[in-house]
Amino acid sequence: MFFVISAIASGCEGWQDIELFGKDKLDWLRKHRRFEHGIPRRHTIARILRSVVAKSLLEALALWINEQRTTQNKPIIVFDGKVLRGSYRNDKKTALQLVTAYDTERGLVQSQKKTESKNGEINVVRQILDVINVKGSVITIDALHCQRDTLEKIAERKAHIVVQVKNNQPKLRAAVVEQFQAVLMQVKALLRN
Repeated sequence: MFFVISAIASGCEGWQDIELFGKDKLDWLRKHRRFEHGIPRRHTIARILRSVVAKSLLEALALWINEQRTTQNKPIIVFDGKVLRGSYRNDKKTALQLVTAYDTERGLVQSQKKTESKNGEINVVRQILDVINVKGSVITIDALHCQRDTLEKIAERKAHIVVQVKNNQPKLRAAVVEQFQAVLMQVKALLRN
């Protein structure tokens, strides 16, 4: 399944494409799985995929993703902004707002900074990225931070990015939806054949 998903994600559109991808990328594939008998022929790939139950495939994919996350030992750092309700005083009109960088593997807050407003979160996240070491980690951020400058800064710091894409970035969201719909259609077509 890893091999087929990799092939489809790389743009393969049929059984023959998938087989050719496997032969071409066999050395790379063997870094992740053994492939003792090489790449199966396209007819075998088709027969195996026709017998797959979609729910089982999704469960296997989730297990594989978690396996990769743990074997690759990439720490996950969650950036999140919170308003501390009830933290305001009579002389202040707004509650305290904090942005936190939290390392989920170690259970540690790596950094925490105050911000004046929700919009101020964007700059605070960038400031925190300048201070903490994120190299090799997986950064998760919400849709507010789906900004070119923020994402480029994360990439420059050699971290991986998981970001929500919502309607605050309509062109990007449309492109992502289109890409996933195309891949979904390819998978459905392969499973029908």
